Amino acid sequence: MAMIYDPSVLIPEIEALPPFKIFGRVSSVLGMLVEVGGVERRLSIGGRCRVISRGGRPVPCEVVGFRNGKALLLPYGTLEDIGLGCRAEVTEGQPEIHPTPAWLGRVINALGEPLDGKGPLPMGPVGNPIKAAPPRPARVSGWGRRSIWACGPSTPSCPAAGASAWASSPVPAWASRC
Repeated sequence: MAMIYDPSVLIPEIEALPPFKIFGRVSSVLGMLVEVGGVERRLSIGGRCRVISRGGRPVPCEVVGFRNGKALLLPYGTLEDIGLGCRAEVTEGQPEIHPTPAWLGRVINALGEPLDGKGPLPMGPVGNPIKAAPPRPARVSGWGRRSIWACGPSTPSCPAAGASAWASSPVPAWASRC
């Protein structure tokens, strides 16, 4: 006897299912290098994964190579509580940041996350991929020649607390008013 399913009941049940995730497991950690097995055929150089720590904290990572059939990842955060067997989920798509003029004067990391303790950053209407070629200055309005200073704890020439990096390159006009 064939079963007849009522679509009005079946569709909401299917929609309630959690989305599937492709994942592998950490097979080795050496310094800051994380080796993951089980997902190497789904990844390529520059691909991204989230390694879930034993405490449940996700650590975003980037694929930097392959060795012996396993993916080699470098983390964007600390590897505290990451060990053998931790889950490594493949992240689809490339990350984007959504800057606005409200970001002026704020301190952020490479992923656009605030580091200054002043609360969350508002998201702008347009997303910009973190990995992208710089725009050509001649074709972007509102761009001019600006200077940017960056100081960090690992830069010894910075009068603040470390070294500095100086660049003179095209930057959006609103970004130079920090």
